[in-house]
Amino acid sequence: MSTLELPALYVDSVALVAATPRLVLVNRDPSPGESGVPIDATLALELVDTGPDGVERSTARVWIDGVLAFDGSAVPELAPAFAGPLASVTQTADMLRVVLHPVAPLASLATVHVRVLAQTVGGAASLDEVYSFVVEDRTAPRVVGAQALAQ
Repeated sequence: MSTLELPALYVDSVALVAATPRLVLVNRDPSPGESGVPIDATLALELVDTGPDGVERSTARVWIDGVLAFDGSAVPELAPAFAGPLASVTQTADMLRVVLHPVAPLASLATVHVRVLAQTVGGAASLDEVYSFVVEDRTAPRVVGAQALAQ
């Protein structure tokens, strides 16, 4: 390892210590900031605990534009408006995957905000994250004016 000597300063080694969060939100589809998302898209995300405890399913909540779409402590967990045929919830020892399938299409050109709230088993770590994406433009063209051309 190279050293750098300055008057009154001697650096022997440098170490970078970066702490990673215990509970992370990954594999978001559509991803944050994505645009042109189809109006009939499913919304998927995964909560992963990088530690030994796992995700506490009963604390997990997902809101779509302020509407509670998934509540891990409720029966049923998925709100009817987001429980289309492709919707599912899968849990493993360290991961919780939620796929929401809106029954009604998303609004054209809408900016959709997704809020995710969860904790690990025992509450050692928690997550409260918001991200958004933009739906595709499906607005039909309209004639706003016409002009006759002489021949």
